[in-house]
Amino acid sequence: MRQALEQVLALALSADEKSVVEIVLAEVLNNIVEHAYQEDPTGRIDLYVEHSDTGFRVLVQDEGLPLPEDLPNKPVDYDLSCDNSDLPEGGFGWLLVRELTDGLHYERRNGRNILSFWILNPEAKQA
Repeated sequence: MRQALEQVLALALSADEKSVVEIVLAEVLNNIVEHAYQEDPTGRIDLYVEHSDTGFRVLVQDEGLPLPEDLPNKPVDYDLSCDNSDLPEGGFGWLLVRELTDGLHYERRNGRNILSFWILNPEAKQA
C-alpha cells in the first residue's frame, strides 16, 4: 500500500493534488485491506493510475469480499455538530472518497471488486 502511494505522489503534483490523492488512495486501499481481505490478508490489489492534464483516472481491483450492497449509492448524511463520543461508527472514509472524486463507479464482476474514479485537478473542476 505504501509503495503504491509513494509512486503516485512522486508525480509532479501541486500540494492540493497530493493531499487529495493521498487521502483518497489511502482510504480506498485501507478499506480493501481491512474489509475486503479481512479473511485473507494476503490478497492482491491491482492499482492503475493514468495521469493527464485534467487529473487522474484511477482503477482499483481486488478479489476480496464485495462492498456491502447499499454502500456505493447509500446517502451519507451525518450531523457532525454532536460531541465526538456520539459520532456514528464507520462510513466517513466512503464519504470522503465520494466527496473528493468524480465519476465514482463500483461493480462486482467475475469475483472481483472493480472501483474506478477521477480525481480532477482544480483547474479542470472550474472548467
